Amino acid sequence: MIIEDSSDAKNNAVINAFLEISADRLKNGAIDFSDLQEHRFMKYWKNMCIMEMEPGQKSWKVVFWGQELVDNYGKDMTGKSFDENELGQQAEELLRDYVEAFLHDRIAFASGVLDWREKGHRAWHRVVMPLIKNGKKCCLSVAAFEASNG
Repeated sequence: MIIEDSSDAKNNAVINAFLEISADRLKNGAIDFSDLQEHRFMKYWKNMCIMEMEPGQKSWKVVFWGQELVDNYGKDMTGKSFDENELGQQAEELLRDYVEAFLHDRIAFASGVLDWREKGHRAWHRVVMPLIKNGKKCCLSVAAFEASNG
């Protein structure tokens, strides 16, 4: 189950710290890729995912998949498509906040567990926001993980 507009994600320490240092870099609700190269953002690279919408398709291409995501998800998704083949029946629900951020230029929050990867014991929280990379709109997410009691 995915919790959209999640208060747990909004209150997560990693996400809050990232949003705090991003606040002065947001332009029209988006952050520029070049800003992420600043030293203050480096410690969040391991928590980042950058995805591009694949033209004419219902899938996202993963441009960058941080090490924290590799460690918790169980594989590196860089260069791969995030779609129904990877996510199964939960694809639409899992990607809804990316679509919202991409189409409506808004910051979205979500929480859930990695049950589709048979890791239902791993809870995740994320923020997704529009990202401008070389003049092209993409999406950036910053995720934090924790052991779930459920």
